[in-house]
Amino acid sequence: MSPRADKRISTEDLGSKVSSLPLHDKFESTPEVAIYLVGGVVRDLLMGRESMDIDLAVDGPLDSVLESLEAEVIRHEQFETASVQFPDGLTIDLARTRGESYPRPGALPVVEPAPIEIDLGRRDFTINAMAIDLARPEELIDPFGGQADLEQGVLRTLHPGSFRDDPTRALRGARYASRMNLTLAPEASEQLAGLDLETVSAERLASELGLSATEECGCGALTTAIEWGLFPAPAGDQGLLTRICEVIALPTWKSYLSSIGSGARVILVDAVNPTSAGDSRALTAAAGLVDAHPASGSEVTSLASRRSPSEIVIARAMGAEWLDRWCDDLRSVRLSISGDDLIAEGIPPGPLIGIGLTAALNSKLDGAVDGRSDEMQVALEACRSAEDQPL
Repeated sequence: MSPRADKRISTEDLGSKVSSLPLHDKFESTPEVAIYLVGGVVRDLLMGRESMDIDLAVDGPLDSVLESLEAEVIRHEQFETASVQFPDGLTIDLARTRGESYPRPGALPVVEPAPIEIDLGRRDFTINAMAIDLARPEELIDPFGGQADLEQGVLRTLHPGSFRDDPTRALRGARYASRMNLTLAPEASEQLAGLDLETVSAERLASELGLSATEECGCGALTTAIEWGLFPAPAGDQGLLTRICEVIALPTWKSYLSSIGSGARVILVDAVNPTSAGDSRALTAAAGLVDAHPASGSEVTSLASRRSPSEIVIARAMGAEWLDRWCDDLRSVRLSISGDDLIAEGIPPGPLIGIGLTAALNSKLDGAVDGRSDEMQVALEACRSAEDQPL
């Protein structure tokens, strides 16, 4: 949805909108300590969108705010931040207003206390660099023109070195651009040229990619990142992410992923998270499945059952349509007999049991057996053949 289509509110309405947030007078600015709404919640208020992701910036020691709260508090002393969970389920993140510097590109920042204007200046984009003082909720603090950029549908960084300092900001920007139909400002586009995601740890990169994949349309956020040149299109195919999402949405594939507790996030991240050699491991494995041409049900199952969900879904999106047969039918095929049944027929416990059951299952997958007695016959024959004993 275009940001221009949202029901925007005027700054005059901010006071009533802030009072409608589920803060329930839990926080209040004082002459000694000022508390501000910051970041995404302010942006969403201006866009007329509901937001339960509430961040507060505190100009002063956090202790003076936290000590009176009847809530569970988790402190992060290094960055002077805290997460507060109230008995009613409300969770609010607090951070002391601060400035920050980066010892090297991609590194975590070094922080020090600073007033709100400095705090806003360290943020990623102008649309996230606005604040509201809880003592004066009708006033918007907007030193970088975030409201105007929001109105014009522009995504603008705060300074030329923004992406260099923290390359993951570009991935976040791709999410915002996709989610709110924003256009990257020309100067921000130029800044992308010097971006190097390899300076970011694998863990942080995977986390950011995962957040992109959990957007309402994860392929849209990741496709935007590819269009910006943040990483290459998987397998050099600009449409692959869209086709992956289409496969995931198919009823049988959706049921399969639900049954194993997997979803779009893991699969999309596996598709786009490159190795130093190029394509992701999942893409490389999926390409091998595309080149396979199994003729029988047992061959289909043998190939598919050894692969991860990501490899299977990506391969299907790349053209391995034979996997539909596995997903629709073959993956649910089960034997009527068990190892105990073979033992009861005189087969000793051990490897022979597995040989017999595998032979029976393959025959069932290939449509060569019909019913329990047929399964038992095939299994016993396989066991005895392996034993090199006459039937």
